[in-house]
Amino acid sequence: MTTVSHRAAEAAQLINSAPLHIMRGENSEALNAYDAALRIGEEIGSLEVQTVCHSGRANVLDGMGRLPEAVLAARKSIELGKKRSTAEMIAARCRAHVFLAISLAKLREFKEARTQAEEAGRLCENLNNDAERMGHFVALAEIYGTTGDLDEQENALSKAIEMAQAVKNFLVESATTFMLGKLLLQRMPSATPSQRIETLLSGSVQMLAKIKRDGASAQARLFLARYYRRIGNKRLAQEHYLLTAQGFRDSKAGDGSAVEREMAEMMRG
Repeated sequence: MTTVSHRAAEAAQLINSAPLHIMRGENSEALNAYDAALRIGEEIGSLEVQTVCHSGRANVLDGMGRLPEAVLAARKSIELGKKRSTAEMIAARCRAHVFLAISLAKLREFKEARTQAEEAGRLCENLNNDAERMGHFVALAEIYGTTGDLDEQENALSKAIEMAQAVKNFLVESATTFMLGKLLLQRMPSATPSQRIETLLSGSVQMLAKIKRDGASAQARLFLARYYRRIGNKRLAQEHYLLTAQGFRDSKAGDGSAVEREMAEMMRG
């Protein structure tokens, strides 16, 4: 194996390790992996490695709340990706447009966010790739949620879940299932029980716990408790409030005492 091919294999190994870190909530480790792979890509002059790494960095930086840096990384990936038209480069560009759209929506730059999401959709259609289309619908859901277009957000989340199931992306499926359950609870018109909302929220609790996203699982459980409170089932609401409080304390992802106060308020009502 030549030095260049050996280094390219090292970069590929680092790139492949990053999603595993993301799935475990290890964003710093994922960013380190992409950074190390990026240095190799620059060293060996590989546009493909650099494009993929900048796209991946955009995703991780967004998850860390470092939105301006995420925007810069996504734009760099798009810039590099335009230099070649291989399927790998187009897929990386598609993901970069998705991540850019999501970050811009969070920064409330809605007009450009929509433009970027539309470009991601165009590229995804050209690829005929459900995994990339899935990301396009996740981006749309983020945008519609921020702008308050809740019917459109519901449609985008439903499509994202369908595609995540088709390509067996458990992380995206669990996150979007939670998002849809939370949205439908928010829009619930009455205290009439909804099997769909209960299934979405309880399913997301289980899926997120299965992939060791304990903080996110506790957050999903909090909304499941609120669902039971909404329909007047205090026994199940109390059970899930208590489990949420313990989950927040164990994962350090939330305020267990605040959850207990919310539960106490329910019990007094």
